[in-house]
Amino acid sequence: MLSKYYKNFSEQLFLLQKQVVLENIDIIKIKIIFEQVKIIFHSKILDENMHIYLENNDKHTIIQSIQVEINKNLRLLETELLFLESSRQSETIDKRAGKIKQRVMKLRDYCKFINKQLCE
Repeated sequence: MLSKYYKNFSEQLFLLQKQVVLENIDIIKIKIIFEQVKIIFHSKILDENMHIYLENNDKHTIIQSIQVEINKNLRLLETELLFLESSRQSETIDKRAGKIKQRVMKLRDYCKFINKQLCE
C-alpha cells in the first residue's frame, strides 16, 4: 500500500515539475498541485507508515531517514514557491523555476529509492 502512495506522490511531483518549466508559469495551478503533494506525504504516506516506526531494522531506518529528508525538502520547496510567487523579473522567475525543478527532481529520486527499498 505504501508504494502506491509513493507512486502517487511521485506523479504529483512530476505534474508540479511540468508546470514549472512552462513558458507561462501558472502559480495558482502550481500551488494547488503542491498542496496535493503535501497532503499525500503527510496524510497518506506518514500515516500509513506509522507501523514502520515500531520496527527496528536497517531497511526501515533508511526509509525513516529518507522521509525526514523528504519533509525537509518539501519545506524548502514551499519557500522556493513563495519566492517564485513574489518574483517579477523574468530572470528571477527562471532562476526560481530552475531551483524548484531541481528540488522536485531530488524528491522524485527519494521516491524511487524508497519504492526500491519497499519492493526488496
